[in-house]
Amino acid sequence: YIHAHLYDSDLTPARIAVACRITARYVHYLFSSDRETVARYILRRRLEACSEALLADSQRGRTVTAIAFDHGFNSATHFGRVFRAYFGMTPRDYRARADVAPQPAGGDRAAAEPRRGC
Repeated sequence: YIHAHLYDSDLTPARIAVACRITARYVHYLFSSDRETVARYILRRRLEACSEALLADSQRGRTVTAIAFDHGFNSATHFGRVFRAYFGMTPRDYRARADVAPQPAGGDRAAAEPRRGC
């Protein structure tokens, strides 16, 4: 359910619980052994998806804000803040840095970036 609705801005543990017919407490319990809360998991997955979109050739003409909103964020300020905390630079700097980074053989820009998580 989380993967199918990852980009819904109102995705919450309570909504996940209702959709999966379990309690919100049980949703939190399922994540307790991973050392990452469900909210942090959702945030991390969205940030990683945004980082890939920022580097995608098909997204070059789109604004950072449009990409953020497409991936479940509903505030450009919040997105910029959490992106910087996670990646150590602003989304614009991240995109610009990729433009000047050496490209791997074959021109696959995404392959040059380290992947995190799932």
